[in-house]
Amino acid sequence: MLDLKFIVPKMDETFGVIRFAGRIEKMEVRNGRTMEHKTNFVSLASEKQRKMGVVLPKNVALNELKFKDVVELVNPRLEYETGRTEARGEERPQGFTQAVLRADGIKVINNGGMN
Repeated sequence: MLDLKFIVPKMDETFGVIRFAGRIEKMEVRNGRTMEHKTNFVSLASEKQRKMGVVLPKNVALNELKFKDVVELVNPRLEYETGRTEARGEERPQGFTQAVLRADGIKVINNGGMN
């Protein structure tokens, strides 16, 4: 049996033009008593998928991004994560699978769509 690690999307067909939507969040995980910065979550807007986000490594420079900049993702891939929810009152936990868009970097193609 072959394990599926990720899917490489056809970016133009799947998402069309992608713009920076103006929000960057640090994603942290608990490491003992401290929180460790692991990755960044960047909000994007796509002409085909509308609102979306991408997870980037923490070392990717994001300070050059401006609202509505047209961007391109470096080595984008869809990774699938699974888990369980355990809500109060449920007899059995519910399983879920979600697709997470990850990339190795992000490049500004043009500023705010202006050439």
